[in-house]
Amino acid sequence: YLNYALWGIIMIGMIHPISFIIRNHPLEYIYFNEVIGGIKNANGKYEIDYSLNSLKLTSDWLIENVIVDYEGSDKLIIATNDNLTTGHYLRKYKDKTIVKYVRYYERGNIDWDYAMFYSSLTSPNQIQNGYFPPKNSIYTVDVDGAEIAALLKRKNKYDFQGAQAMNKNQPDLAIHLLEKAYQLDNANEAVILNLVQLYTVTGRYKDAERMIYRGMEVYPEWNHLMSAYGDLSLRQNQVEKALAVFRELIKTNDKYYTAYYKVGYIFFMKNDFNKASAYADRCLMYNGEYKPAYYLKAEALRKLGQPEEAQRYIDYANKNLK
Repeated sequence: YLNYALWGIIMIGMIHPISFIIRNHPLEYIYFNEVIGGIKNANGKYEIDYSLNSLKLTSDWLIENVIVDYEGSDKLIIATNDNLTTGHYLRKYKDKTIVKYVRYYERGNIDWDYAMFYSSLTSPNQIQNGYFPPKNSIYTVDVDGAEIAALLKRKNKYDFQGAQAMNKNQPDLAIHLLEKAYQLDNANEAVILNLVQLYTVTGRYKDAERMIYRGMEVYPEWNHLMSAYGDLSLRQNQVEKALAVFRELIKTNDKYYTAYYKVGYIFFMKNDFNKASAYADRCLMYNGEYKPAYYLKAEALRKLGQPEEAQRYIDYANKNLK
C-alpha cells in the first residue's frame, strides 16, 4: 500500500507540469511550479524565456499578419532587444524588413515601425504592475496569464521626432513633440526622461518634478531617472538634496559611473577637494574614458597643491579622449 500511495502522490504532483507542457508548447521549458505562484508570479523575478522561443512566435505573427502582404516602397524597420534571434526568424524577408537592436527603455528614441521585446530584461515592478506589455502592443505571447513577449506597432513618431529635435538642440520643438507623445502614452519611459531633462534645462522645474514623480510610478528603480532628479536638484541649488540622490543612486547601482562624478563635483563645490579627487577616481575606475572625470580630478589636484600631477590628467584626457 505504501508503494501505491507514493506512486499516487507522484502522479498527482505531475498533473500540473504535464498539463502545462500540453497547453504551452513550444514554451513548455519555462514551467515554474505552483509553490511560487506559477509562471505568472515568476515573470520578472527569474530568467524566463532563455531560449527566446517567444520571439519566434512573435515573428511568426508579424510575418503572417503584416510582412507577407506588405507592399510599401520602404522596408519595415523591426526593432528588438535580440536582433540575432529575430533576424534569424525574419531572414526570408530581408527584401521587406530591416532588423535593428534597440534597448527596451530606449525604444522611444529610435526609429522603427514594429518592435518585439521579450520580458526578461524588463523591470519586475513594471511586469507585476501592468506596465509591460506597453500600451501600443498588438500581440503578446501569453503563458498561463504571464505575458512574456510583446509585439508593438508604432502609430506615430512623436517620441522619436522629439528625441531628434532634442539632439539637435531644439528644445521648444522637442517639448512640443514629446508632450504630444506623452498625451498618447504616459508610460513611455524615454518620453518621460527626455521631458524631465528638457524641462530642467529650460527652467520649468515644477514640470520636471511632476514628470519625475510620474516616472517613479512607472519605473521606481530607474537609474537614469534618479540621475535626472539629482541634476534637477543641482539646477535649483539644492546641493544637499542632490548629494543624497546621487549617493542613493550609487547604492542602487554601484557601477553607475556618472553618479560618482556628480558626487565628486558636489564635494568640489563644497571645497572638499580630497573627496572630490577620490570620487573622480571611482568614476574612472568604472569608466576610464569619461573625460569630465579627468578634468575634475585635475582641478581637485590643483586645489590640493599638485599642479604637475593635475596637468598630467589634463594632457592625457586631451590627447586620448574625445
